[in-house]
Amino acid sequence: MTDTARRLYLQAYRRWLDADAAWQRALTEAERLVPGITTRHAWPLGHGGSRVRGAYERRARAIDVLHRARLIYLASERHARGGRARTLFLLRMPDAG
Repeated sequence: MTDTARRLYLQAYRRWLDADAAWQRALTEAERLVPGITTRHAWPLGHGGSRVRGAYERRARAIDVLHRARLIYLASERHARGGRARTLFLLRMPDAG
Protein backbone atom coordinates (compact mmCIF):
# COMPACT_ATOMS: atom_id res chain seq x y z
CA MET A 1 0.00 0.00 0.00
CA THR A 2 2.86 2.35 0.68
CA ASP A 3 3.92 2.53 -2.98
CA THR A 4 0.34 3.14 -4.06
CA ALA A 5 -0.11 5.80 -1.38
CA ARG A 6 3.17 7.43 -2.41
CA ARG A 7 2.07 7.53 -6.06
CA LEU A 8 -1.29 9.01 -5.03
CA TYR A 9 0.48 11.65 -2.95
CA LEU A 10 2.88 12.57 -5.77
CA GLN A 11 0.05 12.70 -8.30
CA ALA A 12 -1.96 14.98 -6.01
CA TYR A 13 1.11 17.19 -5.54
CA ARG A 14 1.66 17.47 -9.30
CA ARG A 15 -1.99 18.34 -9.82
CA TRP A 16 -1.73 21.03 -7.17
CA LEU A 17 1.39 22.45 -8.85
CA ASP A 18 -0.46 22.55 -12.19
CA ALA A 19 -3.53 24.17 -10.61
CA ASP A 20 -1.38 26.72 -8.79
CA ALA A 21 0.48 27.62 -11.99
CA ALA A 22 -2.85 28.04 -13.83
CA TRP A 23 -4.13 30.27 -11.03
CA GLN A 24 -0.99 32.41 -11.17
CA ARG A 25 -1.39 32.77 -14.96
CA ALA A 26 -5.04 33.78 -14.50
CA LEU A 27 -4.00 36.40 -11.95
CA THR A 28 -1.40 37.77 -14.35
CA GLU A 29 -4.03 38.05 -17.09
CA ALA A 30 -6.46 39.74 -14.70
CA GLU A 31 -3.75 42.18 -13.62
CA ARG A 32 -3.25 43.20 -17.26
CA LEU A 33 -6.96 43.98 -17.60
CA VAL A 34 -7.45 45.61 -14.20
CA PRO A 35 -4.19 46.99 -12.79
CA GLY A 36 -3.89 46.57 -9.04
CA ILE A 37 -6.63 43.93 -8.80
CA THR A 38 -4.39 41.47 -6.97
CA THR A 39 -3.79 43.96 -4.16
CA ARG A 40 -7.50 44.53 -3.53
CA HIS A 41 -8.22 40.97 -2.35
CA ALA A 42 -11.21 40.75 -4.67
CA TRP A 43 -9.56 38.53 -7.26
CA PRO A 44 -10.41 35.07 -5.80
CA LEU A 45 -14.12 35.83 -5.79
CA GLY A 46 -14.87 37.11 -9.26
CA HIS A 47 -17.97 36.14 -11.14
CA GLY A 48 -19.15 32.55 -11.10
CA GLY A 49 -17.97 31.87 -14.63
CA SER A 50 -14.74 33.88 -14.57
CA ARG A 51 -11.44 32.19 -15.41
CA VAL A 52 -9.82 33.58 -12.28
CA ARG A 53 -12.51 32.19 -10.01
CA GLY A 54 -12.46 28.85 -11.82
CA ALA A 55 -8.68 28.64 -11.47
CA TYR A 56 -8.92 29.60 -7.78
CA GLU A 57 -11.56 26.92 -7.11
CA ARG A 58 -9.59 24.23 -8.98
CA ARG A 59 -6.53 25.16 -6.93
CA ALA A 60 -8.53 24.97 -3.70
CA ARG A 61 -9.85 21.51 -4.65
CA ALA A 62 -6.32 20.38 -5.53
CA ILE A 63 -5.07 21.54 -2.12
CA ASP A 64 -7.88 19.61 -0.43
CA VAL A 65 -7.02 16.45 -2.36
CA LEU A 66 -3.33 16.95 -1.57
CA HIS A 67 -4.07 17.14 2.16
CA ARG A 68 -6.17 13.97 2.03
CA ALA A 69 -3.52 12.16 -0.03
CA ARG A 70 -0.94 13.15 2.58
CA LEU A 71 -3.08 11.66 5.34
CA ILE A 72 -3.42 8.43 3.35
CA TYR A 73 0.32 8.31 2.76
CA LEU A 74 1.16 8.94 6.41
CA ALA A 75 -1.35 6.30 7.55
CA SER A 76 0.14 3.75 5.15
CA GLU A 77 3.64 4.58 6.39
CA ARG A 78 2.50 4.04 9.99
CA HIS A 79 0.91 0.75 9.00
CA ALA A 80 4.07 -0.36 7.17
CA ARG A 81 6.11 0.35 10.32
CA GLY A 82 3.92 -2.02 12.29
CA GLY A 83 0.97 0.09 13.33
CA ARG A 84 -2.01 -2.02 14.29
CA ALA A 85 -4.79 0.41 13.52
CA ARG A 86 -6.40 0.03 10.12
CA THR A 87 -7.57 3.21 8.43
CA LEU A 88 -9.70 3.49 5.31
CA PHE A 89 -9.81 6.80 3.48
CA LEU A 90 -12.22 7.53 0.69
CA LEU A 91 -10.82 10.05 -1.74
CA ARG A 92 -12.87 11.82 -4.38
CA MET A 93 -10.72 13.27 -7.13
CA PRO A 94 -11.82 16.68 -8.45
CA ASP A 95 -13.42 16.95 -11.85
CA ALA A 96 -10.87 17.51 -14.57
CA GLY A 97 -12.59 20.61 -15.88
